[in-house]
Amino acid sequence: VPPLVIDSISIHRSRHKIKIRWTTSVDTLSSNFLVQHSTDGVHFEDVGNPVPTKHSFYTQNNYFFEDKISSLNKMYYRLEMTTERGMKKYSTVLILEPEEKNIIWGNTQN
Repeated sequence: VPPLVIDSISIHRSRHKIKIRWTTSVDTLSSNFLVQHSTDGVHFEDVGNPVPTKHSFYTQNNYFFEDKISSLNKMYYRLEMTTERGMKKYSTVLILEPEEKNIIWGNTQN
């Protein structure tokens, strides 16, 4: 089974939601993503599963999720990835400052 590799994550803040997009080079069809957010960077809560916008076993895959949160405060985001064997991995934590509208991050494996 090929490893799960996240190539990039981008976050965009709009007035009433935060849009999260990411791409993977290779993943398995049975891998599961869960978007998590936090207001303190320590205690994360699940906010939902993404919508795959393009998905194939050996090509770049694109995912999208909207967090319908209206907070303009500092927010922390990460992805929880569960493989078909039940192993969990987490992406790098992304921090969206109150004044920032966009964050783009590459090579996010932890």
